[in-house]
Amino acid sequence: MLVALAALLGAGLLLRVYFLLVWRPALTGFSDTGVYFQGAVASLWSSPGRTAGYSMFLRVLHAISPHLILVTIVQHGLGLLAAVLFFLAVRRCGGPRGLGLAPAAIIALGGDELFIEHAALSEAVFIFLLSAMLYCAVRASQDGVWWAALAGLCAGLGVWDRVAGVEMVAVIALWLVFKPPPGTRPLCEPTPPSQRHDHSNADYIFQYSPAQQLLGPSYLVSKYPHAMALLQKWSEAVILNQPLDYLHAVSLDAIRLVDPNHFSYGAYSADELVAYLLYGPEMHPPEVNKLVTSWQRLLYPDDPAAHHGDIGPLKEWERITRIDGVWMVILLALCLTGPWLVAGRARAGTTLFAATALVLLFFPILTTGYDYRYTIPAFGPLLAAGALASWGLVVRVTARVRTARA
Repeated sequence: MLVALAALLGAGLLLRVYFLLVWRPALTGFSDTGVYFQGAVASLWSSPGRTAGYSMFLRVLHAISPHLILVTIVQHGLGLLAAVLFFLAVRRCGGPRGLGLAPAAIIALGGDELFIEHAALSEAVFIFLLSAMLYCAVRASQDGVWWAALAGLCAGLGVWDRVAGVEMVAVIALWLVFKPPPGTRPLCEPTPPSQRHDHSNADYIFQYSPAQQLLGPSYLVSKYPHAMALLQKWSEAVILNQPLDYLHAVSLDAIRLVDPNHFSYGAYSADELVAYLLYGPEMHPPEVNKLVTSWQRLLYPDDPAAHHGDIGPLKEWERITRIDGVWMVILLALCLTGPWLVAGRARAGTTLFAATALVLLFFPILTTGYDYRYTIPAFGPLLAAGALASWGLVVRVTARVRTARA
């Protein structure tokens, strides 16, 4: 199995080297990249809507060498390390050693992973921290408290890197009203849905919503007193009083887990995300993201000119290795049934991986909205749970066949 893992890592290394030769120093089309660059150049707290961890990560690497390509190389290295950690975590859960190759393969070889590592975005670091957290959690169940402390440290660093690392655990008290909570009526949208702008939820939040007009841009600290509390009360009231509308939006986003390019009110589909990473908001060449490039020049003034070669083969590889359709349905089914298909250490590990994958996939849909960018970190634990559950299913079926023959 170690030979197979080494082969996966070797193939993954070649793909990453090829990506660097084709497109360097990085994918900088996504606007968040510019915000992270701004945090690294100016103030870490320049964007109150984002955590400061990734900008700090950029600052550290910048101190080592002020070139963006170092960030890309380090992130590709973290991706390969994440593949190893997923392999080791699954192997410690019992069962055949080869099961860990499934999550390792999607991390080492998956096109989505390659694109997200090549982008100056926080996901690559988050995926590595996620893999470290899961590995430490598995070790903690077997080897003691220090591994539990490391798992907690990795989870904390995950939140430091991405807000998506926070899980909702508080129980919200349900209360019914028939009008908006006091002071929240200006947040209501008077325009019927059929007449609203045909844009994603991200466009609506950042440009067209009444909250944007009342409270100011979401990327700045609002001058309106108690703005966050007001939004919380209003959001709870909307969900409670318009449950069908909420469930409709959630269901459209959930369909995108199987068909990433299906219509929904969410943000970027799979194809749109790749186009955004490559070319910026316009999503077609030769456009670039001017926000990103303005800060990139300040942060990396001595970088050589960017090289953009034939990205077509890598885009096709991303499409082929994408986890969607029947594969996603099968893996979700295995996540839900896995804890009942295996026993002992394997059950504990399957439960951990399955819960992690389901939270990463559905938490954004239930609270913010679908974005294909948010689903990529779930692929590792999804494959880990699926591999363990598949093994348990095979063991059970084989045992029944033997019993029937006897």
